[in-house]
This record gives sequence, C-alpha cells and structure tokens, in this order.
Amino acid sequence: MRGERTVRGALQALVALLITLAFNISALVLDCAPIALAQTATTPAPPQFDVRPDYVGMADNFLSGATGWSPGALGRYLDAKAMSEIGLLVGNGDYGAASDKALHYLGEKAVASVPVIGQWYALGQLGKGLGDWAIDHFGSARFDSALNSLSAHFSEADWNRPYGDPGLDIELVIIENANLLTFIDKQSGGGHSPDELRRMLWDMLRARHQFEALADHFGLSGGERTYETIARRYDEQMRVNAEAARMIEADRVVAEKRRLEEKWRVEQAHLAKKEADEKARNAETCNAWLGKIAFDPDRHLPRPADDVVKELCGEAPPVAPATGADDISTDIIAPQPASSDQAPDFSPTNGTAGDLAWQIESSAGARKTTFRLTVTNTGRGPIEGVGMEAGPSGPYKSGGVVAGASRSVLLPGQSRRFDIVATGDVKAVAISVQTGKGPVASISRPCLHETGIVGDGHYSGSYSGLGNDGRIALTVTGGTVTGTLVGSFADDAQSLAISCAISGTYNPETGTLSAQWGGTAVGAYKGENGAKINEALAGALSGSLKDNTFSGTWVGGSQFLEAEGQWSASR
Repeated sequence: MRGERTVRGALQALVALLITLAFNISALVLDCAPIALAQTATTPAPPQFDVRPDYVGMADNFLSGATGWSPGALGRYLDAKAMSEIGLLVGNGDYGAASDKALHYLGEKAVASVPVIGQWYALGQLGKGLGDWAIDHFGSARFDSALNSLSAHFSEADWNRPYGDPGLDIELVIIENANLLTFIDKQSGGGHSPDELRRMLWDMLRARHQFEALADHFGLSGGERTYETIARRYDEQMRVNAEAARMIEADRVVAEKRRLEEKWRVEQAHLAKKEADEKARNAETCNAWLGKIAFDPDRHLPRPADDVVKELCGEAPPVAPATGADDISTDIIAPQPASSDQAPDFSPTNGTAGDLAWQIESSAGARKTTFRLTVTNTGRGPIEGVGMEAGPSGPYKSGGVVAGASRSVLLPGQSRRFDIVATGDVKAVAISVQTGKGPVASISRPCLHETGIVGDGHYSGSYSGLGNDGRIALTVTGGTVTGTLVGSFADDAQSLAISCAISGTYNPETGTLSAQWGGTAVGAYKGENGAKINEALAGALSGSLKDNTFSGTWVGGSQFLEAEGQWSASR
C-alpha cells in the first residue's frame, strides 16, 4: 500500500490535468498540435519590464555631440561619478544644469583641448577677473595690432599659456606698448604696477581671442558678434545636444523592452510546448496502462495499482485472467532451463531471499535514474504475492520516486521485472522486495543522474562597493565557472580602469559558487603630477543561485588597497 500511495502522490498532477480538461486520451496521442496552438493563443501579455536608464550613456552622447570627442577620449577628463551626474540631469530634462555641470567638470581640465566648452569656460573665467569693462572694449583699435601680431603664429595651446611662462614673457615684451598699458591703467582705476598691467593685457588678449573663436564657431557676423548672442547660441547648442542624447536613450529603452518582451514570448512558447508535450506523454502512458497500445518500459512509467490507474486515467484497466497474476503477460519472463555449469553471480547488485533471487540494473537519463529489478523464483513451488515497494532514501528537495505494480504469483523458474524511476534531487532509492508473507529483502541503490540545482548558462550583472563599480559576466558549465569583471575605481587620489578574469567552481548540490579573480588596474593619480598607475589585482567572490540569479559578496584589491562589496548576475 505504501508503494501505491507514493505513486498516487507523485502523479497527482496528471489526474488533475486529465479530469479537468476532460479530453479524449487517444486523440491527444494522435494529434498534439492543437494543444500547443491553444497554449500559444492564450499566452498572456508580457509583464511590464523595468529598464533602468543608462545615465553614463546619456552623458556620453550629450558630451560627444557638444565636444566632438569620443567617450573614450572624454574619459581622460571625467570619472564615472561626473558622467552619472551629468547624465542624470540630461535624463531629467534639466539641460541648463547639465550644461553647467559639464562646464564645471570639463572647463578647467580641458580648456586647451575641448572646443566650445573649453573656450566658453576660458572666456567666463577671464570675464570674472576683468569685469564687464574688458568685454566692452574688445573692439577698441588699441588692441588690434597686438592681437593680430600674436594670432599670426599662436596655436590654441599658446593662447592657453599661463602668465609667467618664459616663452610668453618674450612675446609680451615684443608687443608691449606704453600707451596701451597707460590706457589699461586709466580705464581700470589706476595705480597698477607694470607687472599687473602686463598680466591684464595678456588676459584681455586671451579673452578677445576666445570671443572671436566662439563668434566664428557660431557663424556670427557684424552686430551679431556680441557676448549676449554667443551666450544664447552656446545655451542653444547645449540644449540641442542634450535633447538628442535624451531621445537616443529613450529609443534604447524602448528597444531593450522590446527585446525583453520577445525573449519572454519565446520562453512562454517553449513552456507551452513543453506542457503540451507532457500532456501528450501522460495520455500515451494512460493508453499503455489501459492496454490500448503496447507497453514500452523504456518509454512508459510502471503501471500502478488498478484503482490508481482508474483515478488517473478515468477508466479501469481490463480485467486480468483469474490466475492472480494480472500482468504476467507483459512483464513475467518464461521459465528458463537450469544450467549446471553456470553459477549465479552474487555482486552488490544481486542477491537471494529464500527461494527468490533478485538482480537490479541502473541507467541514467535527463534528471532521472531508471532501476530495473528482476526477481526469479528459484524454488520448487509457487511463491504467492510477489511485488515490491520503493521510495527515496535520504533527504531531497525536489522530484521523487515513481514505482508500483500489482502482486502476482511466480511459478518455479519464472521471473518478473519491476521498473523504478527516481527524479529531481533524489540521491538514492530504498527498495523492498515482498511476497505474500511480507518483506523478504531490502535494497538501497544510488541514483546515477545529476542532482541538485542546475546552474549551466550565461549570467550578466554588476558589482559595487567602496568606490568600485562595474559589470560582471559569468559562464557556468557543469561545475566550472569562468567570466570577466570590468569596471572602475575612483577616490580623491586616483582614478582607475579595472579588467579581471574570473575562474572557479559551482556546486549544484548547494547551488553555490566560489571563484578567484585577477587582473590589472590602469589609470593615473589625480593632481599636478598625474603619475601613471598599473597595478596587479586579485581577490575572491562567492555567491548562491536563486530564481536564475547569482548574488553574493566579493573581496580583494592590490598590494596597496583592499576592498569588498556585493555583486549579482542574472541568467
């Protein structure tokens, strides 16, 4: 009875499907396509996928449009924090603040390198020092000869030399004019030293150069070449670039949602087909149990007791002959002549229990192990009520054991086969061989299929912690884990790009992984020296798998700095 209860519980889902749907079993066996089509037709709408904005990407597009520089080139001036701040402002539609933030981060660092933004920053800085008076007098003829003299041979880098540069001092001496310095002194309140006047002259010439460069950039002429017009054109250019970056990100989000929805539809179609195939297999098994088609032990589950068959399949199996052996015709082996020169092989998979000899064979399949138990009457008289019961041996999380058959009489020399199927996380089975007098043998055999949580696949996600952030990618194949870890680290002293390889193991029994990572951190120290950095990195990470997502912690760093944090990656 215990074996029948095991079968009843393991196949309860089958009866629910068969009874509730009330379909014709034989029709399902012949034609399963309508089921798959019906599942596809009733597939619900995809869920609302939440695609997070890529603020760094928005900043890349905004600044690339504004400067003409690639994201890689801009990376020399901007760290991840600055890019995220600018991108967040663009994403929120605050284009003016995004422009100011870009000016704040880029202007001083790239004043001689980044067009428009660097020139606007330089002009603004000089304007603060000289006041409105300097801008009002850009058109004075007093400066034209000095400006033209320098413009004839100065590069953009020359125009951004600091006051006090030895090469610049020579240039200023050449163009210096006493009347010009006197004019500057009077217009700026008087009382300045010659060195102060020379510095003011250089700042005014630089401001005039930046002014003319920006006016040329925006195509201004005549009365349009004013500070106010340049400011409006600059703001408009920043706004257009920010709007374009926001639209590109919106298109990316829409495309990513479509990709996720299509992936979900493909997965749902696969699940629907899998469910339809399983219904068809169950229906075919019922037909085999009911004798409507030939029973194939390699394809069909062992037949349970008659009342269980009736409950699961909706009808009782045909009445067996009155021999007490209701399925002898399908699984009882005819007596074999005795051989005096062949002794039985009593290995751990063989044994005897009184007049019964037994032998068990095992074979592995996809997430299941099939055991075939053969019992033989070696005595001189019939043995009544020969049967068996089986169940899991030891703890398990999923799956179970399916086994069961009616009792029968074995005549001398006759054999009978029983099939037991273990699935999921069942690691071993316990089998009891029985006769009408009770249990006569207990057998415990290990399962051959892979148990535990299958982790095979590709995973991608992110990691973070203590100034670190980046992307992590993993590939799990059996018990092997490989992958990459790419990101950045920044603090007040340095900014680094990180690139590492990951190698480790995965334990399907516990659903956990353990891995080592190693690589390099390349970058530079912040500040005036800007010394290059190229350090070796090493560390470890661990995590567990749940709902197709690995998550856990990492630790490691270089010989100078140790850090730790969290990571997650989804399949």
